[in-house]
Amino acid sequence: MLRIVSIDEKRLEAAAELLARGFPEKGQGFWIRGLSRLYAYSRAHDFSSVGSLLIAKEEPVGVLLKIPSYHMITGQKLLNLSSWYVDAKYRWFAPRMLQQAMADNTVVYTDFSPSENAAKLNQQLGFRTFTARHLLFALPYTALVGRNTGSVLEIDQVPKGGLSECELDSIKLHVEFGCLALAVKQDGIYHPVVFDVVSKRKIPLAQVLYAGNAETVIANMRPISRFLLKRGVPLLSLVVPADSKVQHAIKPWPERAYQIKGAWQDEAINEMFSERVFLNV
Repeated sequence: MLRIVSIDEKRLEAAAELLARGFPEKGQGFWIRGLSRLYAYSRAHDFSSVGSLLIAKEEPVGVLLKIPSYHMITGQKLLNLSSWYVDAKYRWFAPRMLQQAMADNTVVYTDFSPSENAAKLNQQLGFRTFTARHLLFALPYTALVGRNTGSVLEIDQVPKGGLSECELDSIKLHVEFGCLALAVKQDGIYHPVVFDVVSKRKIPLAQVLYAGNAETVIANMRPISRFLLKRGVPLLSLVVPADSKVQHAIKPWPERAYQIKGAWQDEAINEMFSERVFLNV
């Protein structure tokens, strides 16, 4: 008999073992650290679960990580379907796991890094697919030649009322996780931009986790480049629609798919509260 149970504190190790089995390039220690971080966040914010385990004859045979959050501007409930693995013998049950995970029709569901098989299954369950490109910018160059249509401020320099309390709380949490954040002021309006900083071949790379749209970043590439360079970050990665034409960008990565089920601001970049933050991938 198969049954699905929530991942609680006692089941974190079992979830990590399954994820290490499904993603052998990452060790079990990597998954334990990420799951512990995710569980601490979930508990602190009164979310009920960080995912599901599939149990067969009292043995865990499948895992699905779920990262709950709220959209920091609209307040919409979000659930990011992150890493997923089911032993081959029980893979036929995977659609049932996903259906149970998406039982709440008031939630918007996201998958920012679907495998080919997961993407096909998601589409069958009502997800829309967006094709995007990951562009790379060399910041010493764009700090000189990039565009500048507004001004860049540190988040704590934004005057009271410039950003909502929900925005500030979400940004502060990400900064505590090691992210960088700034605000672009244009026409009297403050636009937050949040970056996750990772290491690529031992070189710091800032990935845009949140921006109202890619154009906000592109149109202010010069001051944003200088902001990041002052913090020792020489490279920037930005997601743009697949048909975008952007100056001064390098295109080192193939197109990638993002999948959404529910209402979504299609022009926005929003990977807040995702596996990039909690699992550092």
